[in-house]
Amino acid sequence: MNDKEKAVIEQVTRKCISRLKDVKVTEQQVKSMLSRLYDMKNLKTVMDSLALNVSNFFGKPKQMQDFNDCIKDIMQIDHTAYDSPEDLLKQLRKNKETNYTPGNIPIEENHLLISNTLKPLCDKLNELGVDYYVVGALSTFIGTRTPLFRYHGDIDFMIAEKDIPKVQEALKDSEYNFSDDRLNNTKRLSQGVGHTQGEHEVIANHKDNEFHLGFFLFRREPDNSITVREYFMEENENGEKVPKILERHEPAELVALEYSEKLTDFAGTQFRTSTPESVYAKKMSTKHPKDMLDLAVLRDKVDFDKIKEMQQYQCTFEIVNPNIKKNNRVFQESEIGKGTINTRTEEKDKANSRLQKDQEELMQVQESQEQLE
Repeated sequence: MNDKEKAVIEQVTRKCISRLKDVKVTEQQVKSMLSRLYDMKNLKTVMDSLALNVSNFFGKPKQMQDFNDCIKDIMQIDHTAYDSPEDLLKQLRKNKETNYTPGNIPIEENHLLISNTLKPLCDKLNELGVDYYVVGALSTFIGTRTPLFRYHGDIDFMIAEKDIPKVQEALKDSEYNFSDDRLNNTKRLSQGVGHTQGEHEVIANHKDNEFHLGFFLFRREPDNSITVREYFMEENENGEKVPKILERHEPAELVALEYSEKLTDFAGTQFRTSTPESVYAKKMSTKHPKDMLDLAVLRDKVDFDKIKEMQQYQCTFEIVNPNIKKNNRVFQESEIGKGTINTRTEEKDKANSRLQKDQEELMQVQESQEQLE
């Protein structure tokens, strides 16, 4: 981008941000966003990216006039990219429908990358004897022979934590940079959520684009139940960030409904997956556009009686230290939905205060920073 183009991009971006009334955007966030826009391959991609951000910020009916004004402003970046604001809005709708973020690789390349990654990686994981499942919507699409139709930002795996070294070995000399940040990450646990929020603590990022492999961690118990282990950081009494683990224990009966022991065949390799019912049940509780798309596609491929059966079983939650020493703070399944945490120590008030602070910070990120970044 030349200096003239950058000046127009900055002017339009700041003008759109100036219309925000309920979200505070810092100068650092603005500069970070501008830096990413300047690095995009052309002005059309910049316009598509800004339009997507604007649609996320101005999503309420009372903001419709501000939204339309922002779209008109974005048209000033390059008058040749679209014939009219309506054409820009049409592209915006298409990007949302396909879960596509402007600036990423095209959807066709994304689907090819998934295929070229999944087969050799699973072949290697199988060879090394890794205990794992391919999980999430992607696994269900593959397992039910549903053609991929939208952009996927990652491939999710459930792996036995003991096998992390084997996973790292499987990715050696691949297109991915493996990272194990269990004891030093940016994840948070917010009051009443029942799971951590943030990027995977064990992850492998593609070297050339935004695609990544995300690894959920579990421990398989002798009775075939599993304990999902999520690492996060918590502030102690001295203001230091220390690692903690949220353990979610799933009874064997629920595991049998959530994960299939029947192998899925894919391009000559085989692996276990999460069940369609498990994926569908998780997406029912969200309102993300991509999840709504997935629900519509998967509706005829799930057994709703199994979903009802899954609801009969409860998970137990407990926070432990990385050395497995219990610190006596326990999540009760009945209270997760109420947004409370049981504490069996004298530190209850302080713990709740810290968790409340985390929740407020998370809300701020969701409302502003994530949309900008």
